[in-house]
Amino acid sequence: MSPRPSRSSPIDRARRPAGERVDHAEVKRHSRSERVAQIENLERRGLTTREIAEQLGLARSTVNIYRADPDGERQRQRRHHYQGTCVGCGQPTSGSGGPNRAPKRCRACAGEQRRSWSERRVLEAIRDWAELTGSPPALADWSPAHAVPEHEGAARYRSAPGRWPSASTVAARFGSLRAAIEAAGLRPARERANGRTSRWNLSAIADAMRVHARRTGQPPRRSDWEHAGDDHPAASTVYRAAGSWRRALEAAGL
Repeated sequence: MSPRPSRSSPIDRARRPAGERVDHAEVKRHSRSERVAQIENLERRGLTTREIAEQLGLARSTVNIYRADPDGERQRQRRHHYQGTCVGCGQPTSGSGGPNRAPKRCRACAGEQRRSWSERRVLEAIRDWAELTGSPPALADWSPAHAVPEHEGAARYRSAPGRWPSASTVAARFGSLRAAIEAAGLRPARERANGRTSRWNLSAIADAMRVHARRTGQPPRRSDWEHAGDDHPAASTVYRAAGSWRRALEAAGL
């Protein structure tokens, strides 16, 4: 009977040549401390920042972040500094979105507000927005904390508190904003007649990256976006629109 193959360590997997097929059973999420240890190990072997990033499947900016803040204390301090105050209860709101991007409500109050949005009310709001603006809402319109500065749709959303549901509320009801728009009998914004979309420009990609980072606690990696989803493009689209993964991350402030 042949011996059972042993599972490889994270560092062993990091040593694999680029493009080598990886067993999906081995893929795992790494903690910050594990990533720091991997980076230090590869640095001792004389690899450059670019080589380390390629080996680990990270952006070079992410490698530098782990170097500068190995225990995450600086990040925690920044998030604390960027916190806002909930308009509902006065408690602190999350500062993970960066400067001037704290949500208006804490999680508890936001959840209470979401529960007041029935599917019927969400569909009515989508149709009202389309009638007002000429097209259904896009992700950045109803997720203003992740929109680029001076985003017109986000400014309209903020100007009428309570009139529109948030993108996360819509996703909780219908699975995604796109599904809700289709349920409202409309075509998602920026969709062409031939069915191909042009929605993923650099600004929209940056918005999606910020949403991903806020939801998961870390910027998206190329492997996370191997295939497109309702809320993000495929990695190949990022490269076509931004030129590089690093440029897209920089545009998102990550």
